[in-house]
Amino acid sequence: GRISGRAAKAPKPKLGNQGEAEAGCAPKSFEKVHGVYRQFQPACAGTAGGNTDHNLGCVAGTQCQKCYVSGTPAETQSGSMGWCRASVCAEFAVAGCKGEKKISQSKLGTFFRPWHSGSGGGG
Repeated sequence: GRISGRAAKAPKPKLGNQGEAEAGCAPKSFEKVHGVYRQFQPACAGTAGGNTDHNLGCVAGTQCQKCYVSGTPAETQSGSMGWCRASVCAEFAVAGCKGEKKISQSKLGTFFRPWHSGSGGGG
């Protein structure tokens, strides 16, 4: 694999808004279907393979780390990627991330808007 000559000087995201950083690490659609997402991981910059806790699953040449969402097939690959942090779930509208506020099972999958008032429209 040839490394492009482009310098990998990505602007440092403000830590206060992790979601913006995650947006820059959008997962590939063929990975998403298995529960594999990507999260911002500064330690990944410049890694050309080799795994430590911090660069587990790094995407070569990026500051992005593959990560899994619990309850998906990707969870079985936890030895080769990190567990997605809560901001990944927030950014990509999924559940099953580390440190995420627990959603009660009954609420999962029921995204209804309670705006029906029974009066039959208005105006």
